[in-house]
Amino acid sequence: PGKPGEGKGLGFFSQAHAWRLDYVQQLAEQLGLRLKFCIDSYNILRQKDGYPQWDNTPHNLANGGPLKEPADFWNNAEMDRLYRYKLRYLVARYGASTHLLSWEFWNEVDITTGYRTQPALAWHEKMAAHLRAIDPYHHLLTTSFANTPGDAAIDQLSLLDYSQTHHYGSPDLVPTVVSAQLKKTLYRKPHYVGEIGADAGGPRGKDDPRGYQVHDPMWASAVSGGAACAQSWWWDNLIQPQNLYPLFGPLARFVKGIDWPAEKFHAIQPKVEWQTAPNPLPRADLVLSQGPVSWETGGLNRPHEVTVTSAGQASLNPAGILHGRVNHTNLHNPVTFQLNHPRETPFDLLVGDVSGHGGARVRITLDGQPAIEKDFADTDNSTATLKQYAGPVRVLIPAGKHTLKVENTGRDWFLASYRFKDALVEQNPPVLAWGQAGQKTVLIWLRVKDASWKRLCTQPEPLAPAPPTILTIPLPSNQEWQAEVWDTWTGEIIVQPRVERQVNQGRIRIPTFNHDLAIKLVRQHG
Repeated sequence: PGKPGEGKGLGFFSQAHAWRLDYVQQLAEQLGLRLKFCIDSYNILRQKDGYPQWDNTPHNLANGGPLKEPADFWNNAEMDRLYRYKLRYLVARYGASTHLLSWEFWNEVDITTGYRTQPALAWHEKMAAHLRAIDPYHHLLTTSFANTPGDAAIDQLSLLDYSQTHHYGSPDLVPTVVSAQLKKTLYRKPHYVGEIGADAGGPRGKDDPRGYQVHDPMWASAVSGGAACAQSWWWDNLIQPQNLYPLFGPLARFVKGIDWPAEKFHAIQPKVEWQTAPNPLPRADLVLSQGPVSWETGGLNRPHEVTVTSAGQASLNPAGILHGRVNHTNLHNPVTFQLNHPRETPFDLLVGDVSGHGGARVRITLDGQPAIEKDFADTDNSTATLKQYAGPVRVLIPAGKHTLKVENTGRDWFLASYRFKDALVEQNPPVLAWGQAGQKTVLIWLRVKDASWKRLCTQPEPLAPAPPTILTIPLPSNQEWQAEVWDTWTGEIIVQPRVERQVNQGRIRIPTFNHDLAIKLVRQHG
């Protein structure tokens, strides 16, 4: 639509802007790329915070549009008429492109002001049916959500051909990529992670010059059933300036030649064991991370208690945010740990982002006595999120029964995870494994357990390599398989180990490695 500052409103199309899209389309055709055409972004219906454009949009009644409030968009008859007109124009101008993959109605529709599921659901049904009727080339249809779970009611609409996940900010991005894929597979349609990054507020390029936040989600999605690889949002200020393009070649070579529809891949759970179990078994950290982050009342946004047993098990995963005492008093949520450990245990509060609306302050008490207090002051006179306080705040907990309380006594929030050093005994090697099996191919990705982007990039502590392990994979007994172990950073085959056959499974000996490895098994004829 035309911009009100240019003297135009809804129903007018800027030919200069349309030419720019023409140019992008032509580049895609030259380079062999397929485009997802995003029609609208949440910004046009968002007021006041988080990249709003409502005050400037031609949809606004104040600018000559038909909408008094952003939420009126979903059931305004004049808006519907104008939107159908826009769809007709887009199909006429871009629909014949052989490199248009799909139409995306909305980028992150759920963070439009006043969003509610039912009006948005009815609108998507109506407009998807109309677009399908007027598009002679039957392009795929989709929409996207800012919140990681999405909106299941809309994601499962039969008129939308695939679903997406957007995700930022968790200490370890990989488990979220895999769990989102497994969950949304139940919708019985393709799914992929359309946006991902270490931080929604910025690329964290200085923290992550090697690009773990790009590399790891990409490989995890490739072996867990994604219809495409997890896609980094930070192209212009992470991938380009850090020259992370070489990350993509190794995965392209790893999957080259796979007939994805014919394979009919399904998720498998590989098992990782010691080649030679150490004696005594090593100890590991108990880390409580990726707790819920919310500004809603109730749930974990109130004082709560967590019991940590001598076996290193927690009764509850605490909230991933601690709210202060001033800006959101109704969300103040100190967490109290009840502990009974047989040995002295270092406890680390792992501080993440801190609010730029007044900062925060942490107070930790042990058995009711002050243990440590630290101020996260907001001194830059802006509202930008504070990154400089990220890292551990440590308290030593003596052996025996104790009560540890962690509280934010400051003005606003900070993100938090919790670590009890050496609280666990490692019964299995510290290696995580994900995979999928097809008719002729098995794909597996292994990673050192604690090698998340945040651990590697924001906590300057050495991380031991993975020890030699044995990987056990479910395989039919009457088939022979050739195995390849790949370096995911160079795209080279390191070794082709023998597949040791047992009943309905195969075993592969994996050498020691740093960070990660990929394994491909190819079924042999005969």
